[in-house]
Amino acid sequence: MQRITRDLARKYAFDWRDEPLLHVQPGESFVIETWDASTGYFESPADKAIPAQ
Repeated sequence: MQRITRDLARKYAFDWRDEPLLHVQPGESFVIETWDASTGYFESPADKAIPAQ
């Protein structure tokens, strides 16, 4: 199974000039690892955001 890792999938905008990261055949399974909206910053409860006071 083909896979696109988080580091390769880090993309915040799409452009028609981007090259495909992989090619799949009809019916072929693949995996795309993604980051959350904070790009993985929040890994534990200790990383929670604290609003400015």
